[in-house]
Amino acid sequence: MTQATALALTLVMETGAAALWWTTTRVERPPLVRLLLTAVCVSLLTHPLAWWANHALVGELARWTRVGVIEASVVVAEALLYLALVPLSRARALTLSILANATSFGLGLVILALLRG
Repeated sequence: MTQATALALTLVMETGAAALWWTTTRVERPPLVRLLLTAVCVSLLTHPLAWWANHALVGELARWTRVGVIEASVVVAEALLYLALVPLSRARALTLSILANATSFGLGLVILALLRG
């Protein structure tokens, strides 16, 4: 999978996860357009860094250690961006970031498995 394809899928999945989160929350509900634009922006910022880090750390860290370090870093970075840009409370920003990244990571694994047959 190319980086451009992975980024496009990430944008769709994480923005979709943010929209789903928005529909299910009743407390501290930010404007939807602001939330979705922020979801796009945070993915545009973090995805290239995660892609680069994944390739740079091959051979340095075991696969799942590498994935864990990168995904944890992305979750924290995106939560901080949601906190600053939406804004949300720390707990809600972290929850949203975990949901968005778990969605894109999990569905990404499914898509890769389907592509590999």
